[in-house]
Amino acid sequence: MAMSEKQKKAHNEWQRKNYKRVGAKLYKGDAEAFEEYCKKNNTSVNAVLKAYISQCIGRPLEKRGEETEPEKEV
Repeated sequence: MAMSEKQKKAHNEWQRKNYKRVGAKLYKGDAEAFEEYCKKNNTSVNAVLKAYISQCIGRPLEKRGEETEPEKEV
């Protein structure tokens, strides 16, 4: 079932409060080569970057389940 506008707003608000996007600007050729590397290794760009960030900070990344998001109205 699709989310109502109220649910979308609550979800987006929760994400703004709890997430921060990180990224890198790369030349297209480098980005495409990295995407190809990920594809050949049956993983995603996001998964590789998350694993590297975890390694850099010396601990697993925080994991939160659906239960921490706002209650969805029916």
